[in-house]
Amino acid sequence: MHEAFLDAILTSPDEDAHRLVYADWLEEHGDERDLARAHLIRAQCALALLAPDDARREPLEQQERQLLKTHGKRWTQPLRKARIGSNWTFRRGFLEKITISARDFVLVAQQLFQLAPTIRAMECPESSNEVSALAACPLLERIAELNLNAMCACGYCPIGRELSELFQSPFTAGLRILALSEDRIGPDGVTLLAASQHLAGLTRLDLSENRLGNSGARQLIESKHLKNLKFLDLRENKIGPRVTTALRERFGEVVVL
Repeated sequence: MHEAFLDAILTSPDEDAHRLVYADWLEEHGDERDLARAHLIRAQCALALLAPDDARREPLEQQERQLLKTHGKRWTQPLRKARIGSNWTFRRGFLEKITISARDFVLVAQQLFQLAPTIRAMECPESSNEVSALAACPLLERIAELNLNAMCACGYCPIGRELSELFQSPFTAGLRILALSEDRIGPDGVTLLAASQHLAGLTRLDLSENRLGNSGARQLIESKHLKNLKFLDLRENKIGPRVTTALRERFGEVVVL
């Protein structure tokens, strides 16, 4: 039965219904450990629906913290034992986010999804000289949220070429959230991003602290593919007020300072 519930959750990862039904089943048929997982599913699903200032958050957050403090190490044990990633994050009751180098993801992706099939979000720190291989990895298509902020610390790595390969990769079609802050992206790079049909599913995009300028921002506005984008972070890109207005008319919530 566990496998059947998991299959349903993986088929509709953005819906809570299957998760909550699984929580009911765990309460009725599981042991004390299963009951703890059921409580986590319910608490985190409820929290995901509440505004940050909602008074109902505090008791749920306390329950969440206690459950993770008591059981989190056991729930992440398969990944710890295999030495895959770090900073594992639970969302809506299941492991969803991991910090892992892009190089390591390419090497262990198959094992990662066997041990933690609900992983959908990934942060890859200092990933220069690793993103080309990531772009060519078919299992990247299982990732919905990708953080590649500050790819290069030295300032000399050819990350522009790597990012162009990422933008053109068909395995990015599952991405919904993409963070590319401090990645030296200029008008040419953002032109490739805006022209990518594979990134049409993006709903949130962070391009803060890059080099877009007004000309790069206009590429986003004129994109035929970024129709689902609802949030755009363009802080510190030297974008003028008129272009900022046009960005907000196109995309809605846009942060530009």
